[in-house]
Amino acid sequence: MAPWLAAVLWAACAAGAAQADPIVVRFPEEGASLPALTSVYVLGSVSDPKAALSINGAPVRPHRTGGFLAYVPVSTGSFALECRLELAGGTTTLTRTVNVAAKPAPPLPGPPLIESRAAEPAADLELLPGDWLTPLFRGAPGHAAEFRTRRRGGRFPMAETSPGLYEGALQVREDDFPEPAPVEFRLAEAGGRGVSAASPGRVAVLTGAPVVAAARSDEPINVRSAPGAGYLLFPLPGTRFLTAGRSGRQVRLSLAPGFDGWVEAEKLEFLPAGTPPPAARLESARVVAGSGASQVRLGLTEKVPFIVEPGADLDALTVRLFRTAADADWVVYDSSETLVREVRWRAGEGGSVEVTVFLKDPRRLWGWGASWDEGGLRLELRHPPRLGRTGSVFAGRSVVLDPGHGPSSPGAVGPTGVTETDVNFAVAKQLERMLAAEGASVRLTRQRGSDASLAERARVVRGERPDLFLSIHNNNLNEAANPFSYPHGFSVFFYHPHSMDLARRIHASFKRSIDLADEKLRFGDLFMARVSEVPSVLVEGAYMTYPEQEELLTSPRFQRRMAAAMLEGMRSFLQAERRRQFPR
Repeated sequence: MAPWLAAVLWAACAAGAAQADPIVVRFPEEGASLPALTSVYVLGSVSDPKAALSINGAPVRPHRTGGFLAYVPVSTGSFALECRLELAGGTTTLTRTVNVAAKPAPPLPGPPLIESRAAEPAADLELLPGDWLTPLFRGAPGHAAEFRTRRRGGRFPMAETSPGLYEGALQVREDDFPEPAPVEFRLAEAGGRGVSAASPGRVAVLTGAPVVAAARSDEPINVRSAPGAGYLLFPLPGTRFLTAGRSGRQVRLSLAPGFDGWVEAEKLEFLPAGTPPPAARLESARVVAGSGASQVRLGLTEKVPFIVEPGADLDALTVRLFRTAADADWVVYDSSETLVREVRWRAGEGGSVEVTVFLKDPRRLWGWGASWDEGGLRLELRHPPRLGRTGSVFAGRSVVLDPGHGPSSPGAVGPTGVTETDVNFAVAKQLERMLAAEGASVRLTRQRGSDASLAERARVVRGERPDLFLSIHNNNLNEAANPFSYPHGFSVFFYHPHSMDLARRIHASFKRSIDLADEKLRFGDLFMARVSEVPSVLVEGAYMTYPEQEELLTSPRFQRRMAAAMLEGMRSFLQAERRRQFPR
């Protein structure tokens, strides 16, 4: 038996059958602060799965491994979960105390009252002249509300958009907040008697020299479309931005007129006062042939933000360069180039330039990467791998497997204490063996017992330049979930269009061979799925949370079935590419 497999089986046995304590509760933790819930799931294990178990008087049936999962009603405040196990030698109990938040009480009619803690702006806010300020607060319903700025005369009305919620809007001027100050609210009865309060956050209107910042080089950066919203772009280190204000620790980036992004302040290096706003010129384009990949080098005078968008049929790639003007008169093509057919550019909206790279028919984009080069932006367009007409499609292919998590961040933990990091590694090793038997070379992003950050894992992929990349995970429930609301099982995630077909084929393979609930093929804004240089997929094979699925995941036979499902999905994907290369 392989040492890694023996270690996984030993860990499963040690966590389950050899359990020393009669009752172990793994979720929720002692003293946990839970959101406003009416019920919470309780996850753990018992030493004797045949003994009678109850939680707060309701019977719970343990799985044969001793693991149990229950859904228990709770009430607001400090709440006790009493687990009682009837053993042959007597009754044993374990009490777990949690704190359940109260739902916000609905506002009650009465005299004017403002809940200043439920007012916005809640954090300090920096705006530009012409931006919209949208203050709000909660208070007693049915009254007249207004707000005012520190300098401008008069008050501005606020609408009661729902009972007790008052909202307003104002397009700010430079003189509204000559220095940082809170928004001042007033809520009054019809007769005029009222109360006043101020917002927790202060507002400032920015004037004068622009503030320019650059993306830091020590960690990945994600620019969002709004604070807390979805991702918009992923800038390279050194990319320069014109900032346009803040909301707390979130900095607004002006990508183009009317088009903003948001990023955490600590992800940026703020450049000295007087640094001019980014403004690049596209001066040239050059196509360079290469083995396995072609390069398109765009001559740019500055490192400006950009977005890369593959074409719907993977027959083209468009780069939108913000704050850029086109000043190019020529494109240089390499005579030995086999992938790129043509490069075109046009002026886009808001002072941007769109560069489109068209591929030669019927070539398809296998992946892409971008990096700052001396003199501009270098795009690398991966060629599809050259496959043999016969034999295993994996012969000569390179695959990187990512066993998710690691010792310092073990991921989900099952009822008997089995950790996701161990299961992920066991499945990855099964798949590594299968791929090697088919003639593929395989690299893992980490070894058993070792850690690797997300950025380090992505660097392994980019350094190895594989033909396929697969990140292997198993799932968990969030703290507010009802585990019995619907069946839970496997899901497959992709992010880039060139990865969708691989994800679809792996998902179809799971449907054929894994007897668990199908949680569908999914677009997922997940870090490891965002690797763009190669078809990249993230698999959530099963749920660590459920005792019966935890037991499956510790079984070498089931691990092999999951690995085989991934293998067959990858095989189907490569076979489709072989048919494109060798049509009948």
